[in-house]
Amino acid sequence: MRNLPGFAWFLPIAALFHGQVINVSAIARDSGTAQTTVSGYLEILEDTLLAFRLPAIEPRLRVRERKHPKLYWVDPGLVRAVKRQLGPVAAEEKGPLVEGWVLTLLRAYAEENELFDAISYWSPAQSQGLEVDLLLRRGNEHLALEVKSSARFSRSWLKGLRAVGELHGVVRRVIVYAGSETLKTEEGVEVLASPGTALSTGAREVVAVITSHRWSDDAGPLRSARRSRPSSRSRRSSTAAPPG
Repeated sequence: MRNLPGFAWFLPIAALFHGQVINVSAIARDSGTAQTTVSGYLEILEDTLLAFRLPAIEPRLRVRERKHPKLYWVDPGLVRAVKRQLGPVAAEEKGPLVEGWVLTLLRAYAEENELFDAISYWSPAQSQGLEVDLLLRRGNEHLALEVKSSARFSRSWLKGLRAVGELHGVVRRVIVYAGSETLKTEEGVEVLASPGTALSTGAREVVAVITSHRWSDDAGPLRSARRSRPSSRSRRSSTAAPPG
C-alpha cells in the first residue's frame, strides 16, 4: 500500500458506515479524496475479508430502486475497535451491530448449507425510510427478514415488510427480535421471538430460528439437507467471533 496514513484515516470513516448505504462519490467529495482512492480502500477491506458490500435488490417495481450497496464489517467488535469505542455498547449501536452479525452468520451458513442463492436489502429510492433489512432469494422465492435488537415488539417495524409484499416472489415475511412473544400479524408477517439477541450469542439463535422454518407451505425447509461442495471462493466469514 502506497499511502498507509491515508488508509488509516479512512478506516474510522468506513466503520461509521457499518450497516449503512455507502456512496463512494459522496465520501470522496466530502473528504476531499479522489473517488478512485476511496474505491481502492473499500476493495482492500473486502480483499482482506474485513468487510463486504450488500447490494440493493433491483427488480422492476413502480418505483426506482436504490443502487448504492450497504457496507458491513464482518465482526461487530472490529467495528467498535476501529472507532475506538471499547466501552459498553450504546443503545443506538445495537441495531446495526446485531443486523451485521446476523448477516455475517447467514452468509457463512449459505456457503456450507446452500441456505439461499443470493442476499440483498430492499429500499425504494423514492420512499424515504422504507426498507427491509435482508431479502434472501432461493430460486424464484424471496424471504424478507427484519432483525431487531429491541425486546419490545413495535408495529412500526411492519412498514417495510408490508411494502415489500409487492415484490414478485416474496413468499414469507419475518421479523426476529429480542423479545419473548411469538405472533403472526393480520398481514401475515411472522414475528419470531429470540430472547437474548441484543448482542451476545443471540445472533446465533436468530440464525437457528430462521433456518428451522420453511419459506412457504409447499417449499422445502430453509436449511438444505444436502451439503454443497467446498466453495471456490476464498472470502469466508465463518470464523468471526460473537460480539461481546
